[in-house]
Amino acid sequence: MTVGHPNPFVRQRPDLPWPPPIECNERSLVIPKKVWKLADIRTIAQAQLDNETDTLLSAITDKCVEDLQKLEFNASDAAERVLLLEERHYDKSMWCMRSKRPGVKVPDEQLWFPCDAYVLKVRERVVVTGWEGVMEYYIKLCLTPSQKVIVLVSFHPPEFH
Repeated sequence: MTVGHPNPFVRQRPDLPWPPPIECNERSLVIPKKVWKLADIRTIAQAQLDNETDTLLSAITDKCVEDLQKLEFNASDAAERVLLLEERHYDKSMWCMRSKRPGVKVPDEQLWFPCDAYVLKVRERVVVTGWEGVMEYYIKLCLTPSQKVIVLVSFHPPEFH
């Protein structure tokens, strides 16, 4: 019985370039074309807001979780910014590795996610401090193989890195 490719994304989309640089220190590999339809991403982000549930957007890297905490963003806050994305905000696409979880054994091939990266500038106002200005976000995201959940790999302003 043929199981197919070890990466679920490549099984569904054999047109995606493979392999990412598993043997080297690089954390990502450029994909020469946009992977996901922005309309599909926006549909899921809207569902996140409509359902008020934390299950439709999920951070899959420790750094992304940390950055969202620094921003004090919950899933709805992230969804609101994702809904602002337009095609003109698209930057590039790349393979990105999710963070490993202690005690969970997963083959390295399954840790790679094909992501689209966007740069979004938003006028923000912080009620508590009164700060108002333009905030720039670097958002790297992917859909799950079922295309029902947005996984966030990066969500940060440039000064966080």
